[in-house]
Amino acid sequence: MQKVLLAMRPRALVLQHFTADAPWYLEHALSALQVEVDLLRVDEGATVPDSLDGHDALVVLGGPASAAQGAGGYPSLNAEMGLFVEAHDMDKPALGICLGAQVLARAAGANVYAGLAGKEIGWTTVHLANGASTQEPLAGIGPNLVALQWHGDTFDLPIGARLLLTSDVYPNQAFQWGSCLGLQPHFEVDSIDGAQAFVEAFPDEAELAIGGASGILGATPQAIRDSDASRCVILSGWARSIVSSTARN
Repeated sequence: MQKVLLAMRPRALVLQHFTADAPWYLEHALSALQVEVDLLRVDEGATVPDSLDGHDALVVLGGPASAAQGAGGYPSLNAEMGLFVEAHDMDKPALGICLGAQVLARAAGANVYAGLAGKEIGWTTVHLANGASTQEPLAGIGPNLVALQWHGDTFDLPIGARLLLTSDVYPNQAFQWGSCLGLQPHFEVDSIDGAQAFVEAFPDEAELAIGGASGILGATPQAIRDSDASRCVILSGWARSIVSSTARN
């Protein structure tokens, strides 16, 4: 009986491109709902599958690559875009974080490019877009959310997508495209260890933040507390959508 129950659990395919860009809180949110996670370390040579067969959801995490470049500099780009399109067409929950959000934007037909305002680094505030506070996945939170930012590229809003979050630096911070959710900020970072991992991995970029690396780390304890509610609503809510979607199907 136990084997039967385990087989019925939803499965999520999670693509990780870099050590610091780990699932962090998202792993907890999925585990709490007994969603099985198949973590593929693309940066360690894992091959991205050409289909979501056997999986009920998709997560594409961040990383130092650029979704604005061709597949020559990002070998798994086309495969990842294809998985997002499949998830959208099959109405399977999909989530892209930072680089993953940019890959999703490209999969949805939008442009990704180096931001003219430079890199957005450190703990910052993002704002709810008009109407986003009354609809999932942001219902009941806001209007201002704290999250860790670590990116230089940005993207246009895909045609047919709904803008969810914006910032004073780059207007497109989160969007919903059918069953797919794109998050530019790192809401998944829920610990000092998470912030430390980014600072150690990208020390030069950390110095671009207000107060540099020490400013990021000094702000982290309060920022984690300030971001707890929105992190739970967004990521735990997204994890619940996997369970709901699987039950419907």
